[in-house]
Amino acid sequence: MYSDMDIDILSRMVRELLLDHDKVSLPGLGSFVAEMAPSVISDKGYTINPPYRKLYFREGQGGDELLVAFYASLAGVEEEVAREVLVTFIAEMRQVLNRQKVIVFPELGRLRATKENNYFFVADEDMDIFPEGLGLEPVSLKAHAAGGHENAVQSGESETGEKPENKSVEEGPSVLSETQSGEEKMEAKPSSGKEKMEAKPSEKQVEKTRTVHNNKVMKVVLWSVLGAAAAVALLLGAFVLLSHLCPDFIDSLLYSKEELELINR
Repeated sequence: MYSDMDIDILSRMVRELLLDHDKVSLPGLGSFVAEMAPSVISDKGYTINPPYRKLYFREGQGGDELLVAFYASLAGVEEEVAREVLVTFIAEMRQVLNRQKVIVFPELGRLRATKENNYFFVADEDMDIFPEGLGLEPVSLKAHAAGGHENAVQSGESETGEKPENKSVEEGPSVLSETQSGEEKMEAKPSSGKEKMEAKPSEKQVEKTRTVHNNKVMKVVLWSVLGAAAAVALLLGAFVLLSHLCPDFIDSLLYSKEELELINR
């Protein structure tokens, strides 16, 4: 009769008890503890997450008899008999946990063991032990902001909250005729205005380009003149210096041998 105890039955009993209690002990192993987590804001302040109950595991012998009493009522046996069955099964489960390092509790999560056989619990994302939170979902402020903007656009409201004036049906033909007449006026001279608008910027652009080009040319000419003047001054200075230091050499450059013989006489 009691050999039917397995992890599915144990997990189902723990879950049922957690719906009304904050702590459920597994004799000889530890306790599941449920706590309320407040609403938090995520996604850089754009998402509001509803409150929920988080579940974790605390090692120890435990102290409550909720699981024993619940199993005794389900199996129709004395609590001493129910405790013996649970203690035996949980002891075997602990050996498996220490060896395999993980045991899955269906609809709750995974009980894990570290290398040092310290136990911790990882809850499933879809775990449901908070009936009061049924229907609560995260609220995206992005979606609400986008929806409000679309409603404003659809209703014809501007961002400042002002609505455009509504025209009656009788004004429709007159507005249409005015629009058509305006379009005819615009079509009468389509090219002249456009040509004038395009001519002005093009002339300014050409004039600006021409001015920039002239400035560049003037700079090149000025630097060329300055460079030539500097070269001439350098050559003259070198010539004067050589005339003082080596007059014979300068004379040999300026006069022929016959003229030098005449000068030396």
